[in-house]
Amino acid sequence: SSIGSAAGVLLGGPLSDCCGRKLVFVLGVITMMVVTMLIAGLPGDILSPPAVLALRFLRGFGKDMLKPAGIVLAVESCPLSARARVVLGIQMFFSLGYLVESLFILIIMPHFGETQSDNVHVYSGIMGLFPLMVLPGAAILSESPSFLAVKGDAQGCVEVLDHIARMNGQPPIRGSVIQAPSGSQQDSPLGWSGLVGPIRRLLLSHAGLVLMLGMMDSTYIFFR
Repeated sequence: SSIGSAAGVLLGGPLSDCCGRKLVFVLGVITMMVVTMLIAGLPGDILSPPAVLALRFLRGFGKDMLKPAGIVLAVESCPLSARARVVLGIQMFFSLGYLVESLFILIIMPHFGETQSDNVHVYSGIMGLFPLMVLPGAAILSESPSFLAVKGDAQGCVEVLDHIARMNGQPPIRGSVIQAPSGSQQDSPLGWSGLVGPIRRLLLSHAGLVLMLGMMDSTYIFFR
């Protein structure tokens, strides 16, 4: 699991820069859910030590692959003034997972699977519920407007900003950034100085939802 976690952290950042923050986040949640349910559902004669190691590697990879993508998505979807607090809140919820983990291990696996009374399948089944709860919320997240702007998708960036504005009771910015100021580079989305002001004012994002996902995910993450 630790080796998979290292690989997930190593590749999570480049993958989120290449494929998008939301896609990597959702794939990480799905990977955790599927692998954990496999551990819970497969019979003991199939779960040989090599199979368990492989599944734990995949679970570690999935749960740490989504970390960089989720944190960056939260940071890029909130005002500059709130970014430090958002990251602090996410990390606090990650730490909360350690405390909840201790309670679950004490109740379900007090001997860490070394005795017949420790039910690994029930333990894994309960853990699999956490990414299952996270998945619907992850699916409705919008992509990072900063990522879309860097990739040159100005239309998608504006649509996400309009969505964020509607969620926060603000007027849409559509139309206010269509005309670039004289002297700016109209072919480059990053050259649209008209985007700077609306992004700073209207990136009142769904960071709260990402924070909630971080809480549920962290509760799952540290159950290992």
